[in-house]
Amino acid sequence: MIISTNDKATITLTYTSPCGATAKDSFTFALSNDTTVVGWIDPGPIAPSPGQIDPTDLVYTTLTDPFECAGLLLEWSGQGRKGVGRANSGLTDAERQFVIQYLNAGSGNHAPNNPNNASYVNGQDYRLYNRFQAYYEISNGAINPSTVKYLNQLSVSGVSPEPCTGLQILSVA
Repeated sequence: MIISTNDKATITLTYTSPCGATAKDSFTFALSNDTTVVGWIDPGPIAPSPGQIDPTDLVYTTLTDPFECAGLLLEWSGQGRKGVGRANSGLTDAERQFVIQYLNAGSGNHAPNNPNNASYVNGQDYRLYNRFQAYYEISNGAINPSTVKYLNQLSVSGVSPEPCTGLQILSVA
């Protein structure tokens, strides 16, 4: 009997034929850990600091205006597809740092409470959720690939706040 994860059990089978001949074989099965991974952004420690950037700066005023923010993000997205990056974006280091912190803080998730709870998974307040657990037969000290089966195998893209308005958007995995 397997009583915990990352454990194994050996089953020995003895077959006795009607004429009294016997054949014996054994199988060793193992159970992997039940592993859950939650990708999320904690907005608390990355919120922009007061005085980090001049509030009259064009990047600040455009990004913090919910009506202009989305247009700015679309413009930057188009520039990124054309190869405009950190070295040639025209942003100062202060502006760049503000943008990173503002967008991450504005699209953060709540801290995971119980990641294996169905209501947490269904709530989708994360970037990506993955849960995995397998069992398999071990032969000569190695996993027999043809025997691998899954107890838990779930991967779900989460829903995260859009940084300009706070509306929900689907994360792309």
